[in-house]
Amino acid sequence: MRNDSWRVGFAETDITPANNEAFLSGFGRPRFATGKLAPLVTQALALEDADGRRAVLVTADVTGFDRTTVDSLRYRLERDFAIEPAAVMLAASHTHFGPGVQLQNQWFCGMASPWYMARFEQMICATVGRAVKDLSRAKLRYTAADTAIGCNRRVHDATGRVKTGMEPNLEGCYDRHTPVWHAQRRGPKPDIVVVGHACHPTSVGVLNKWSPDYPGAMRRALARKRGVQGMFVMGAGGAAKVCHVDKQTGKTVFTADPRHSAAAGRKLAQAALVQLDEGELVELPSILSCAQASGKLALQPQESPALLQRLATEGDLQDYMTWTARQFVEFPCYTDRFRYDVQTWRFGDTLTVIGMEGEVCAPWGPMARDLVGTSHAALIGYTNTTSAYIIDKKMLWEGGYEADHRNWALPGTFTPKIDNQIKRIIRRALAAMPQSREGLAV
Repeated sequence: MRNDSWRVGFAETDITPANNEAFLSGFGRPRFATGKLAPLVTQALALEDADGRRAVLVTADVTGFDRTTVDSLRYRLERDFAIEPAAVMLAASHTHFGPGVQLQNQWFCGMASPWYMARFEQMICATVGRAVKDLSRAKLRYTAADTAIGCNRRVHDATGRVKTGMEPNLEGCYDRHTPVWHAQRRGPKPDIVVVGHACHPTSVGVLNKWSPDYPGAMRRALARKRGVQGMFVMGAGGAAKVCHVDKQTGKTVFTADPRHSAAAGRKLAQAALVQLDEGELVELPSILSCAQASGKLALQPQESPALLQRLATEGDLQDYMTWTARQFVEFPCYTDRFRYDVQTWRFGDTLTVIGMEGEVCAPWGPMARDLVGTSHAALIGYTNTTSAYIIDKKMLWEGGYEADHRNWALPGTFTPKIDNQIKRIIRRALAAMPQSREGLAV
């Protein structure tokens, strides 16, 4: 099989809201955009293998997607472009300086505008359409760097529990695995480089401006240094933040200004380019299999109606817990199960990509990659719907911000069974992929 038997297409659209069209997403205070640091974009990478099977990776500078948005987009993309639902992966960069596009979010996070959401979906569909039209011969290569632009944000006390609040923890769990894909296209069309990394894009500080955060700086650096179209996908970065060393104090601090944020993006781009130039790259065979599996994660009992009423009535009006309680009182949610989907793409017997929903935390990086049967594996987090922090049982015991179910308005915390439950769904998604023609047995 020729090494350029892939067909690859790319398209990009500016999705920056117009003035007063949408709220900024994010947490903690009222947020109305008064301009932009850089444009927000949605990008589509269309793939077609030697047998004509198609898939599309859609990225967007938003905190996450709703499941209804994903279902709607998949319906339209299957109808218009014959791309099956399991072959459509939507990956949010999770910038906290993009528009609110999740109806399920607590309202203090930035209410979603249905008018902008409708235009957002239309822009994604149009972008995918242009990427499909752009399909042309290419070869696809994969590698992975080992790098870090941040650190863990969970600090433990003497008992091993996690303290309230967030502080840099240089010894904490951080997934340094940085997957890099290179689509080398024929003729004058620019190459495409997709870079994944596991760190929260919250690094430009307290600003009321639209910003893609460090992923935007990474894309700009790739274009400037190498003339390629850069794309960013989030990894298992749920408990990590960008950091740098303060020159005055010599201490590691969380990054909270545009200058240091841009430097982090450039550092990530440089790590990817060095890996492409000096690392070991593997050619991906033009054999694509896609699958998805759905399951349920158990939840512990929620707070009593009386406690919720007290929190909603007597709570601090500036505390998000108060408004979470009010949301539960106004819209009761009685369930002990949480739906969770996993998506898998396999490139022959060479690479498996696992798409995990939610704000996936660092322990899941190696845990998920260890489950695949191919020689290489990559995790993309924050895919398709972002409706909870995806922790492991150790983080559940430790407690802290990510383990608190009220951050995403879940009716209860996860149970210690979460590791086995998620692994079971991943294995089912892997088993659902057709057997590779290269003889891989799942």
